[in-house]
Amino acid sequence: MGKGHFEILRWYEDEGIFGWKREGRRPDFQRMLQDAKKLRVQAILCDNIDRFSRASVDEVQLDSNELRRYGVRWIVTASHDQYYLGKKHDIGEILRFVVAVCFACEYIRQLSRRITLAQRNGTEKGIRTGGAAPYRMADDGNVGLKFGDQKEIKIVRQIFNWFVNELS
Repeated sequence: MGKGHFEILRWYEDEGIFGWKREGRRPDFQRMLQDAKKLRVQAILCDNIDRFSRASVDEVQLDSNELRRYGVRWIVTASHDQYYLGKKHDIGEILRFVVAVCFACEYIRQLSRRITLAQRNGTEKGIRTGGAAPYRMADDGNVGLKFGDQKEIKIVRQIFNWFVNELS
C-alpha cells in the first residue's frame, strides 16, 4: 500500500497532551481507537511516528494489537515509514513498529534533555536562550536584552505603580 492512496475519514489531535498519557487523558487517541473499530479503518496516517504514541513498549504493543483486531492493517507516517500490522502471526512487523515508536520517544526525551541543559547553561552564563523579548525590552544583537521603546517603559512603570500602590 503506497503513500497517497488514502481517503482521510477523520482527524485526531490531542494538542498539548503528552503522548505517553493513557485512557481518557488522550481523548482523541481514544476516539481514534473507537472509530477504527466502528468504521473498519484500514490505515492510520501520522505525520511522524512519535505523533502516534510515546507510551511504554507494552502499551504501544497493546494499541497496535487492538488496532489490528479492528482491521487496521497499516500505520503510515509521512516522515518515517509504513508499518504493516495485518498478519496475526507476523510478530516481526509489529515489533518493528513498536520499536520505531519507542526509539522516536527516546529521541524526543534526549532532545528535550539537551535543550533544557543548553537553556540552563546559557542562563548561568547570562545569555538569552530564545523566545521573544519581554514587553518594553529589545534584543541587543549580542544574545542579550536592552531597554526598548520609552513609551512602553512608561506603561510598565504605570502598571507597576498601580499594582504596588493601589491594588495591595
